[in-house]
Amino acid sequence: SVVTVEHLIAVPTRDFVVDATVVLTHNDETQQGSVDVDASFMQGMHTVTVVGVINCSEGDLPSEGGSFAISVDGQLFTTITVDGGTTTVQNSTGGELTSGEAQAVRNIFDHLKALFDERFEDFVRPVRWMFDGARSAGAA
Repeated sequence: SVVTVEHLIAVPTRDFVVDATVVLTHNDETQQGSVDVDASFMQGMHTVTVVGVINCSEGDLPSEGGSFAISVDGQLFTTITVDGGTTTVQNSTGGELTSGEAQAVRNIFDHLKALFDERFEDFVRPVRWMFDGARSAGAA
């Protein structure tokens, strides 16, 4: 299964654009999947990008791994690496983030989550009855 969710939100009067794509894949047979994110937030002359992939597997040997890179105005700001239960967040030189930088990273991911979780739910809500009906029919 592959789900691609794309958002393009532009507010020309504020010189603001959000252009984001998330691709979710899952293979029922292998119990493996991935989340691929490519997003940019632009206002005026400034751009923040988030690009990365997290792979995961379920079943007998569950695992999770991958990385994201966040850049500001074309310069690497931070990398986020996931390896099993360990998440490492480093600045562009491989060091620790300041508390302000860490809060900025949290804000970016909170906004991405809200953008896709809430908007995707709004998108599916009008046809949810189709999915609920299919589940009910399959259970009968």
